[in-house]
Amino acid sequence: MMVCPNCGNNLEDNAKFCVKCGISLENAIFQEETQTIPDTTTNNIVPTISNNDKKYKILSAVFAVGFVFMLILYIQKGTEYESLKTEMESLYDDYESLYNDYDKINDENDSLRGNKGISSWFDEFFE
Repeated sequence: MMVCPNCGNNLEDNAKFCVKCGISLENAIFQEETQTIPDTTTNNIVPTISNNDKKYKILSAVFAVGFVFMLILYIQKGTEYESLKTEMESLYDDYESLYNDYDKINDENDSLRGNKGISSWFDEFFE
């Protein structure tokens, strides 16, 4: 039994042409029957992914998810910090205003009572 050198079809021993592709077999060089000629009409190449490639892809995906998670936490904590900072500044301003008001009221009370205030008392005592 012969094999067509063009398409790999099995042929009868006395065939003059291939019944599949129609090539003339009169001057053709034949290969042994055990060898097959690959079919070039279709591209059956299937890319394979090695286990290392899969591991790197999984590791990259885990890293990317972790990075996004850390970025979200950083942004969230940053906005919390800014809001706390603004609140603390506002509380300090309120405290400062209340302290100044208290100081003014104390000075008014001292002047109404005829007291000179503690600073003038120290000045007199240490003269």
